[in-house]
This record gives sequence, structure tokens and C-alpha cells, in this order.
Amino acid sequence: MVNQEFPLDKVFGGSFKEIFMEPENFKIKLDEYKSTFPVQLWYSQILPGTGKVIGKYNGKQIAVRNEYGDGSVLWIPSMIDIGAWVDTSIPLAGLLKNETVGVIKDFPFHFNSFHENCFMHTLKTSNGYITIIVNGNSSTEKIDIISTRQMKSKLLYGKGWDTKLHLLTINPNETEVIKWE
Repeated sequence: MVNQEFPLDKVFGGSFKEIFMEPENFKIKLDEYKSTFPVQLWYSQILPGTGKVIGKYNGKQIAVRNEYGDGSVLWIPSMIDIGAWVDTSIPLAGLLKNETVGVIKDFPFHFNSFHENCFMHTLKTSNGYITIIVNGNSSTEKIDIISTRQMKSKLLYGKGWDTKLHLLTINPNETEVIKWE
């Protein structure tokens, strides 16, 4: 795909120009965000088309935002996900929260605030949902779970769920499972 026609160039607002490898982890800065984002191993230089360049590294365009259809695409073809995993996930979590602000209201459940190393998976059932929450930390977390649905909850596994406040107290390295109907 490098220096060739890129099938998603109209959506992403650009195409790959060149891919670079760095021997050490590094950080990139995006114009639209205060935080720097840790990156591991490689980054891609973008040949911008309709997208607006919003990030550079070593003088090379590495991030673009493109207005497409009824939405906007943020394209960062660098390993910011792995960088978040090996360094800190706080900047990436902030970016994802900001980028999903228009659609998160449609999610059935989400955390009220960021909890590093805590994860929630939501499964749709025939008559509701099941949420699986994992605390990957070495300390207890108190997580306020926002529900956009008017549903009753029941703890299927674990012991720290307050059904009235929708507050979960989850111990280190534990999993809690909640049923919503």
C-alpha cells in the first residue's frame, strides 16, 4: 500500500507514504490534544489528500482528520494502542472519550470516569444485557456505572454491586458479572 493507490484514501483523507521504525518507544503529539501519546516500534508517514494534518513526528505527517459523509475520521496509523499498553493508557482513553462523545450516549452502559486497567464488556441477550467488569489493578476500584437504559440489575458473579446506586466496588484482579433486564 505504500506509494500505491490506497482503497480507503477518500474515507481516511490520505494514503500511506512511508513506514518508519524506531528502536525505542517514543511519544507523538496531536494538534487537537494536550497529551502526548506513547507509541511503540513504528509510525507511518501520511500523504494527505482531503484530510487535515493534525500531527507530525520528525517533520512527517503522521495523523489526519477527514470529514467524510456525516462524520469525521481520525487516522493515526501508528502503534498508539500498544504504546498505551506498555506505557500509559491515560492519553488514549482521553482521546477515545473525546472522539466518542457523540455516540457514547447510545451505549447501554459505560463507566462514569476513566479507570486505568479496568475493562467492561457488554453482551446483548434476548431480554437485556450482561456486563462483565474486570479490575486489572492491584488496588480496589469504585466504579460508577452509567446506564442509559431503564433496567433492573442483578449481580450474577462477584460481591461488590450496589443495585440502587449503580456503584461497583471491585477488588484487585477480580471480575464481576451483572445481568440487566
